[in-house]
Amino acid sequence: MEHKIFSLALALALYCGIIPASSAAGKNEAGPYLQSALYFGTVEEIVLEDDGSMSALWLNSERYGEYVMILSDETVWIDAGTKTAFDKSALTEGESVYVLHSAISTMSLPPQSRAYAVVRNMPQDVEIEDYLED
Repeated sequence: MEHKIFSLALALALYCGIIPASSAAGKNEAGPYLQSALYFGTVEEIVLEDDGSMSALWLNSERYGEYVMILSDETVWIDAGTKTAFDKSALTEGESVYVLHSAISTMSLPPQSRAYAVVRNMPQDVEIEDYLED
């Protein structure tokens, strides 16, 4: 099931022009891809910088526990219900989201990892694949 969700999210991102086709196509002459991990949880806190920009999501999940997802300008924001990108400022605390993140995380408590994609309104009957980055 997890594989179909990401397939839909990636196809959606490519269709909407969120991710350039060249970066998602899998061609990288500089080295291997980093694989992703999937996390599903509730947004406990949206971490803001002094200038008001979002820098991280503090998430909690019954299955996965607490996690901090580090955001960047490269983080993709996908609304699977409308099949479009969404404005990250529309994200609210208490909302449940899927996050495709780096398979590499810190050893801190809670662990921290770089978020590749934040997906909201994901149908429950769809599977998600690994997120590959060059």
